[in-house]
Amino acid sequence: MDPKVSFSDLSDGSGRRGDRALKTCGRSVGKLHEEITRLRKENFHLKLVNYELEETKRRCQGTVMLPSDDSFKIKELEDELRETLRTLKVLRKESSNLKKKMSQLHDYESDNKRLTEALLEKNVLLKDAAMIISKLEDHNYKTDSFVDGVKKLTRDYDEERKRW
Repeated sequence: MDPKVSFSDLSDGSGRRGDRALKTCGRSVGKLHEEITRLRKENFHLKLVNYELEETKRRCQGTVMLPSDDSFKIKELEDELRETLRTLKVLRKESSNLKKKMSQLHDYESDNKRLTEALLEKNVLLKDAAMIISKLEDHNYKTDSFVDGVKKLTRDYDEERKRW
């Protein structure tokens, strides 16, 4: 914009920028619209350049640059990498062993479930057998009482017969 023109010059007092106020500044509305359009394009271009610079900065901060004469640090990093690889191999082996143990545990759980079901079935049979034994004992008691009664009657009959 022209340095002689300020935003207060563009206002008509109502807070709006009207065409009447623009014409009184010595420029036409068309010229001011062209200037605004050009400034908007330039602003967009600058924002784009700024964005690209920020992205480049962000990417560069993520990379580590080692000087070529810093072989000691490179050696340390190589040793650290080897140790990490050894640890990874151990962890893989432990993972494999863990998978085997998990499989065994699953087998044990299946066996446990099967045995529990068998135990429940046998428990039901045992209760049935106990009930049958109880009934047989009751029946035997009644049978013994009946036999005792028959023997007593037989004795009584024999005694009566002897008396006659």
